[in-house]
Amino acid sequence: MDLPSLIKTIPQLKDVAIATLSWETIDGGWSNHNYLLIVNGKKFVLREPVASNEEGINREAELFNTQHAANAGLCYPFIYFDANSGISLREYVEGHPPTDENETITPHTLQEIAATLKCLHALPAHFFNATNHFLLIEKTIQYIQRYAPNSLDEYAHLLAESSKVKKYIDTHAVQSVPCHNDPNPRNFLFTQNKVFLLDWEYSGNGDPAWDIAYFIAHGNLDETSEKKFLNHYFSSGILANDYDRIVVYKPITLLIFALWIRLQRVKKHWPVTENELIYWEETLHQEIAAYFASEQHQKVIRFLEGI
Repeated sequence: MDLPSLIKTIPQLKDVAIATLSWETIDGGWSNHNYLLIVNGKKFVLREPVASNEEGINREAELFNTQHAANAGLCYPFIYFDANSGISLREYVEGHPPTDENETITPHTLQEIAATLKCLHALPAHFFNATNHFLLIEKTIQYIQRYAPNSLDEYAHLLAESSKVKKYIDTHAVQSVPCHNDPNPRNFLFTQNKVFLLDWEYSGNGDPAWDIAYFIAHGNLDETSEKKFLNHYFSSGILANDYDRIVVYKPITLLIFALWIRLQRVKKHWPVTENELIYWEETLHQEIAAYFASEQHQKVIRFLEGI
């Protein structure tokens, strides 16, 4: 659908003359096309999803969870949301990510990110849906093999490790809490007065250790920054069970992202350019290879084999 036609499907905009609007594309969307609209001097973000539900997105859950998070001041609420198509409209918020020009997490943002995640995990009411990362991995593998059988050989070792991690997590379950499930640095927006989390498409009730591990892994935190971040989140000290779950989750967060990218490539469903997908896939291959070569991986293997 062309953008003027898309705008006319939104009740709040249907009577606005297209000639009076201005818009531009917002870069950075992986599952959506995002547009900055200016209507009578006010700025809005219009989102048009391009990913299918094969990526594990439940739009009804996204709406409920986003509104719940907005009530807690963790994000801005939707002005309009179509649960069938995922098309949405919200107010535009000025801000910046927690990274510098080299895509490196700046140290002074760690405390605020930890506080934001801690606030989310402490919400008194649950989200709409439950999260099962390992089931999502299984389904994504099935989808990939439907399009390209035997195309996951390079992930065989990590998939085997994922099975061991699942067994560990199943026997060390904790109470589910509201989780974002995709807290990569791009999804944090630092404004003048607050920190907001963006893109709640994959949110659900789950293990808070996943969010912590995901941010550490996808933020490429070094040992010093990781320790500072954990100290901020676990201000009273981290329990062994919490730390162990974070450690074993980290490579699985890389796996789930790698599988998602591979699915887009085999489907030829490119929310960004194919070259960008190839770049991210190669980057993940390097990160996964570095993980397997690390002492931390050896510790994880010894830990999983000893349980």
